[in-house]
Amino acid sequence: MDGGARGFVCRRGRIGWFWAGGLVAGSWWWWTSQGESTRRWLLQRDEQGADRAFHPQQDHRFPDAKQRHQEIARAGEGNCTNPRSPNKPASLAMECRSAAMPSPTKFHLGSEDAFYIIAEPQSRTYAAGVFDGIGSWRLRHKIDAALYARDLAALTAQKLLPPQSLSSMEALEYGVAHNSYKGSSTACILALDPDARRITGINVGDSVALILREEQGMAKVGTVFRTTEQRHKFNQPYQLGTGGDPVSSGTLFEIDVQESDIVVLGTDGLFDNLFDEEVMSIIDHNLSDSQMGGLVDLTSTANELLRAAFERSQSYSDRTPFEEECRKEGESYFGGKPDDISVIVCNVCVRPHDHSSEFVVTPQKENVEHNARR
Repeated sequence: MDGGARGFVCRRGRIGWFWAGGLVAGSWWWWTSQGESTRRWLLQRDEQGADRAFHPQQDHRFPDAKQRHQEIARAGEGNCTNPRSPNKPASLAMECRSAAMPSPTKFHLGSEDAFYIIAEPQSRTYAAGVFDGIGSWRLRHKIDAALYARDLAALTAQKLLPPQSLSSMEALEYGVAHNSYKGSSTACILALDPDARRITGINVGDSVALILREEQGMAKVGTVFRTTEQRHKFNQPYQLGTGGDPVSSGTLFEIDVQESDIVVLGTDGLFDNLFDEEVMSIIDHNLSDSQMGGLVDLTSTANELLRAAFERSQSYSDRTPFEEECRKEGESYFGGKPDDISVIVCNVCVRPHDHSSEFVVTPQKENVEHNARR
């Protein structure tokens, strides 16, 4: 290579190093002065995906990724199973308690109502049901009406558990088909689908399922759903069993629920003596006294509902739903209606306070108030 060529290369090398040094110095100045904005943009771009990247000047809500996760968690009120999956809410569970009492006219015989409560966290099976044995079987045929109702409750509950895990309607159909007693009963049953966050069930007759939700910012509940009583005519409800109605005549229901919803199941002994507003007033009272973050004290609430319904059933002057129904039919009637009373109160929750499993069916000799844990 001649001297001219060597001089050109050297000059070009010095020029190249000069530009390279300037580029590094300029980059360092730009990164230190604008780096916070850029780093924030890169973090957000990584989180949102390259196709959804945005410049920090377009959105100043999230100065860094950590705060963004905190905002997501607060927006989901802790219900997100994963802060990176805010659209996937947590599965639900259900805690229940019950209270029951026979009519004072048959304390020596026991209640003709029956019920079950299932809470199995391991299999994630949560269900409850109430049954009202038709008392005319005892009066007309000397048959204990409680036997059919209890057997129907036990058979139905067993088929809701694994490995069968039947639907409410299928389990009830099995209970009717395999009942070993003569008699008949109403039925109102429901089950929670934890992942779908939904309660499904079926009602046959005049027992009631009531789903309540606390109104935002207020310590009071409103009605989300209520079953409608089924009657052939006044005081003659639909009933399953010997000579009774088919399960398909019942009303199916499917209701989306959320954490802190409250479920009340009751036989007609509860809802013939207390108006819905009175039931909700008792729930409101227990909500305001509760230290459980939007959940009611189940045992206290069930007992209070039972006591209020029983006291009303003994009244000859207080206005009652049964009195109003009688008057619609042209019947003269005043006050409450003495009857067996069964009530189940449930909290819909994400994490049950009691993690034990329980399978409760009405005891064979049920003649006193009974409080069942879940």
